[in-house]
Amino acid sequence: MGGQAVVFTPAVGLAILRVLTLLLPLLPAALLRRPAAAAGQGTAGQGTAGRARTARRLAGAAVLCGVLFAPALLEAALARMVPGFDAVFAPDGPWHLGFGGFVLGRALPLLGAPLDLLRQLAAGTAPPDIARLSLLLAVAALIPVLAPPLLWGGRGGVGAGLRNLLLLLWGGYATIYTVALALWLANLLNFWCFLVLFALTLLLRD
Repeated sequence: MGGQAVVFTPAVGLAILRVLTLLLPLLPAALLRRPAAAAGQGTAGQGTAGRARTARRLAGAAVLCGVLFAPALLEAALARMVPGFDAVFAPDGPWHLGFGGFVLGRALPLLGAPLDLLRQLAAGTAPPDIARLSLLLAVAALIPVLAPPLLWGGRGGVGAGLRNLLLLLWGGYATIYTVALALWLANLLNFWCFLVLFALTLLLRD
């Protein structure tokens, strides 16, 4: 009992809560992919494996489009929040933040990245390559969002299309959030991050 009292201290509980908070933005995909597949299956009356497969593929395409949007979203969001990546390890740089500073100053503002990108595109201030990438991906993103209602119709098809839209938005946010989290952890660990990377490389090789 004494050992348990030492292990489960308030400090340990707070640390676990912080880790869970940092992982929270990465969880929605597991919750959304299954209903998307079920919606595709349910629209076929008794349902077929083919429609379930199509629903899963469209959900995967939505996530992929969101991930590919990441460079444009990073350009739009971090240009407003952070001067650049050149001061990742600086002791007084933009990534030298506490837990609350990261969550409030980086993670939450990244939710506005799509709006930042839209403002840049509307004002014509986005770099030409970012504008072309955004236009191409926006056209591609229409496929997983509009295909379920067009193919299956009804509430199931509309629901699958809306879920794919959420997956698209989640894919973009999760990607840029992961980048921001990696930069923050790199500043936090400083030179120790290279040791962590080396250890991970050894584990992956085994």
